[in-house]
Amino acid sequence: MLRALLFAVALLAAGTAHAQTAPAEPRITGIEACDAARRGCRPVPWYRIDAQKRLIWVIAQVRGTPTGPMRVHISSMAASEVWFNGVLIGRNGRPAADPADERPGLMDASFPIPPDLWRADGNEIALRMSGHLSPVRLGAPTHAFGIAPDRPAPRGAWRLAPTLVAAGALLAGCLYFLALAILERTRSSALLAALSGAALLQAGAEMWRSLLPYAYPVQAVRLVVILAAAWAFAVLLSAFAGERFLARRRWLPPALTAAAGAVAAVLPIGFDTRTGLALILGAGVSAVAAALGLRRGAPGARAALAALGGFLALLLAAPDAFLDLSLFMVMAALALALLVAEVVRLRRLATAREDELVRAATRPDSLSVAAGRGVEIVRLDHIAAIVGADDYAELRLTDGRTLLHAARLDQLEQTLPPPFLRVHRSAIANLAHARRLSARGGRWGLEMAAGEPLPVSRARLAGVRAEICKVNQ
Repeated sequence: MLRALLFAVALLAAGTAHAQTAPAEPRITGIEACDAARRGCRPVPWYRIDAQKRLIWVIAQVRGTPTGPMRVHISSMAASEVWFNGVLIGRNGRPAADPADERPGLMDASFPIPPDLWRADGNEIALRMSGHLSPVRLGAPTHAFGIAPDRPAPRGAWRLAPTLVAAGALLAGCLYFLALAILERTRSSALLAALSGAALLQAGAEMWRSLLPYAYPVQAVRLVVILAAAWAFAVLLSAFAGERFLARRRWLPPALTAAAGAVAAVLPIGFDTRTGLALILGAGVSAVAAALGLRRGAPGARAALAALGGFLALLLAAPDAFLDLSLFMVMAALALALLVAEVVRLRRLATAREDELVRAATRPDSLSVAAGRGVEIVRLDHIAAIVGADDYAELRLTDGRTLLHAARLDQLEQTLPPPFLRVHRSAIANLAHARRLSARGGRWGLEMAAGEPLPVSRARLAGVRAEICKVNQ
């Protein structure tokens, strides 16, 4: 036992001694930013290196002993020259004091360090940088600066396999719902198709950097595209929630999200913050709409609320973890969840419509409405009006209740007998419960015995007036 203990102590001591004598990997220990004449130097962290609209020098000290070839990596919106211990080792574009003399470099560049330039008593990296040509000014124009072993960086689409798979699924969903919107004329399908397209645009802009090198001014365009795609996704998401779950106030969620986007555009915050804020606000407004829809018994509200809640929880729990491509993966997960839920809902609605047609044939004086615990038979004379709500209809009953019916206005218009009459593309009125026509602000409305007035289109105004006269005779 004593011999084993002594052996373990000896191994621990040997390991400690090796760790103390092993050479440390080179690393940057201090960074200073100076003016074009290398004067007025001041310490800065690497992410605060800012060469926008000026020519600067960046001086960094390197500590450590290399065990193999090393490389300097810089990712910044600037042209640059890299010097190691006073020797020029590479150029990325051509930095200059005057914008006309600058030649823009790549956004991402790396430079191998010749092994014979290393010193045993400390080394220095100097960057000469200028960034006159960026169309947008950023708060943090430098994304990376450091030193690392000179190993080939893997590039290619295979590294983006999960992203490409998610993008392919979104593309299929986008095309499916686009075709559905054209054939069935459902606004919710059109909004889901557009939402998927916004997510695909964001993915393309994100993958651009991993697949193709580009000059640093293009980075500003790329960031604007990513931000615009994120806000478009947020507005379309809230528009989808409003369309599906708020029949009377469907415009309110996208209006609130768009207004928040206008405010965020003038706030002094970065692109990443604006992008995250767009998605959080869009998902939050949509979740409120889904919750209200759940209270009304709207189909699909529970699944949508679960998907939106999970999306919000991820973004709020770890906002810094979801940037760049990982942000797209979260957006794709939400969009695909909504797509699947919509497919299931539309299938159930199709089945309900088939059953409704069978019931309608045997009950010409009533409609069968799927309720929370079964089917409710509603007499036609108890229906005051029917208002369109995407791919279902809202029945306004004479007792003040509203019910959601699995049919569109076009179908109901063809099957309902008089005195039901289509008065607007979004409304059918039971003229037995109509009181009078009225005009306000150049728009005509049909006042009912109970409930809100129904809009009357000018094209149908004469026919509505004539039918009211017949009913009242």
